[in-house]
Parts: sequence; C-alpha cells; structure tokens
Amino acid sequence: MLHVLIFPALKICGSDTKALFRRVQSLEKLGKLGTAYADARRLYQIEPNNKAVQEICFRLRNVLELKVSCLFMCPVEVLLTVIIIVYRKNFLLLSST
Repeated sequence: MLHVLIFPALKICGSDTKALFRRVQSLEKLGKLGTAYADARRLYQIEPNNKAVQEICFRLRNVLELKVSCLFMCPVEVLLTVIIIVYRKNFLLLSST
C-alpha cells in the first residue's frame, strides 16, 4: 500500500527526498536491491550529508557486493565461507559467556 502513495509523489517531484527514501526502503524490503541501490545513489547525490542516506547506501552496496562475489565463488569456497562465519559466530557467543 505504501508504494501506491509514494511512487506518484515521485512522478510529480522526482527529487522529493522523503518519498525517494521511503521508496528505497520499500524496494529493499521487497528484495529489489539493485533498484533500491540505484535510488539510494540518486538520493545520496541530492543529500550527501544525510547520515540515514549514507547508512542505507553503505548497507545496500555491501549486500550487493556480497551477492556478486557469491556468484563467482565455486561451491567449495561458499561452503568454507559459511563454515568460517558459523565458527566465528559460535566463538563470539562462547567467549561472551
């Protein structure tokens, strides 16, 4: 329902930062990360000093980089990466108790 209200606002004023930020959030939740990142970069060009915009750009870029790197990994490398992540997470949990 939110996208029905936001997207027409962007047709009227394409640089409406509040509407653009909400669309980035909506697209991210829908899993459309490429489109969300493109909008986030556009938003960053409009408001480069906005901390929330910086954070969402950074997060989306990191997620997309991870997805791309996983595409180029062979299955053994993926398995080893998962094992390392699980091991580190368990090690941190055990060391904090």
